[in-house]
Amino acid sequence: MRATPKAIRPLKPLTVFHEPINIRAENVQRIATHAAELGVSLRTEVFANGASWRRYAVKQLMTMQRVAGELDIEEHLHLWPDKSLKSKHKHPIG
Repeated sequence: MRATPKAIRPLKPLTVFHEPINIRAENVQRIATHAAELGVSLRTEVFANGASWRRYAVKQLMTMQRVAGELDIEEHLHLWPDKSLKSKHKHPIG
């Protein structure tokens, strides 16, 4: 979460977009299988259901906002939350 923003900071970007990964159901198993074949471990449990994905996505958005602030590029950051993050629970984003 830090490597990419840190690498682009010297380029003085006008806008930095960030969107959490949003894998759809059938793709999770396909990607997990391929990763296992490559010997890569993935944490696919965040895609198990809507609630776990929302927790993951909100955490990603908040982490990127914090990192951008630490790197002094927050004014250029554009968070791109998925519309499905809307729920009956209020999440502090931005």
